Amino acid sequence: MRTVLAVAAAVLLLAAAAFSWRNRTQPELLPRDGARLEIAYFAGGCFWCMEPEFDHLPGVVHVRAGYAGVGDERRETVEIWFDPASTSYALLLDHFWRSVDPVDDGGQFCDRGRNYTSAIYTRDERQARSAAESRLSIERGLGARVSTVVVPYDTFEPAAEDDQNYYRKHPVRYAFYRLNCERDSRLAQVWSER
Repeated sequence: MRTVLAVAAAVLLLAAAAFSWRNRTQPELLPRDGARLEIAYFAGGCFWCMEPEFDHLPGVVHVRAGYAGVGDERRETVEIWFDPASTSYALLLDHFWRSVDPVDDGGQFCDRGRNYTSAIYTRDERQARSAAESRLSIERGLGARVSTVVVPYDTFEPAAEDDQNYYRKHPVRYAFYRLNCERDSRLAQVWSER
């Protein structure tokens, strides 16, 4: 009986350690010069296609694919660590809008279903205000109802390692997927005159 209890206790300790390790702040993302990084969360359909949209932007330190929300509200999302001294949340919002079809309420491009719908997850009142103002501006500019939702950030779970930087690890498969999904042609159609 003692052996069973000891094994059970060891399993619980290992599980707790694994969970806390997975959810800790990544030390490689902490700025070395004392600058404070901020985080933005955007859902724009398949996270494979959203990572490269932000990876190259000045001031963006790290982009990670994962899932935000819980249960039926869970969406494929990117977590963006950025230096507010080099870029702003407003600029990231502008870039987000140009990376999605904001009027599609059934998903994004060839990916259909609730977990592929677009959303902006806000971490504080400032982000919520900026996102709401930005959404209203896009709606007015398009002259159409925007289905992208602005919701408070709740939780983020990183995707599997193979899904991180998928476009770099599997460039041929990624290019084939993006082309067949007609993501770029639809983006050109939505944003060509705006």
